[in-house]
Amino acid sequence: MNKLTKRILTANDVIAQIRSKAYVPTIAQFISPSTRRTIEDKLPWNGGNNAEFQTAVANATNCEACANGCLFLAHVARFDSVNSEQFRKLTHDTVQHGTPVAKVFTKKLLDEIEAIFEGRSYEWHRRSLSTQQIKRLNDFREKATGVKNTWYGKKDTGNGSVLDQGQRDALLIAIMERLIDNNGKRVVLG
Repeated sequence: MNKLTKRILTANDVIAQIRSKAYVPTIAQFISPSTRRTIEDKLPWNGGNNAEFQTAVANATNCEACANGCLFLAHVARFDSVNSEQFRKLTHDTVQHGTPVAKVFTKKLLDEIEAIFEGRSYEWHRRSLSTQQIKRLNDFREKATGVKNTWYGKKDTGNGSVLDQGQRDALLIAIMERLIDNNGKRVVLG
């Protein structure tokens, strides 16, 4: 199976999990501590093998995670790609380097998805996104949520415009739908 197909399947899974309320898109948390504990509590005392970890992730509910965190969880649930030890060491920064998700989704694509969802451009996004590209991402975000974002262009001191849970759900679904519509290649940027 090629990378684009895996991206589309993962994006479809994220949408399904949000709609079923298994995933709760959350700003500024890669995967919440409570979600991590919920998953780890379903494992045997030794942490389990990849298949046991995959099952724990697939059966977890109320998973609070940012956009990249939701992609990570959906990818693991479908492709059995990470074990519990790797999961314990995982942070937002490390998901983009050397994980199976990073091998399927490019760093630039993960940055694009996260910048739209978070409503701000973090330092690591600035390395790969120009000011014009960030404006295009902001325009997409505003159109998807109906909420004006006043953050872009300012120093990294806030969380962008505040979205309620329904708006965060709708935004991440819109991002995933756009990724699917673009055959897994991009969301907004070319």
